[in-house]
Amino acid sequence: MADDLFTFAERYPDVPGSKTGGASAEAARKMREPAKRIDDQVLAFLKAHGPECPDRIAQLMGFDILTARPALSRLAARAKVEKLPLEAAEGVSKRGNRAHKYRAI
Repeated sequence: MADDLFTFAERYPDVPGSKTGGASAEAARKMREPAKRIDDQVLAFLKAHGPECPDRIAQLMGFDILTARPALSRLAARAKVEKLPLEAAEGVSKRGNRAHKYRAI
């Protein structure tokens, strides 16, 4: 498993990763195929609709929030999206908290 962790970390964000192994590493392995498609869909959504917060992206796209947030992290790591300052574009999370919006670059 340690080799898997190193390989994931070395290839992130092109491949979903795991910092701890175990169930997290198993989930990362299962997401290898769908992650690229999901990332492409999230990026296309932001290009078409403009800046939005992760919770709203998940809601509008029919994704679980635990699908949208990692997609945004991978896209940000590849410099495809950027997180906007709250002062510039404030969103609201599902729980009513302030949330950063992301925009396509």
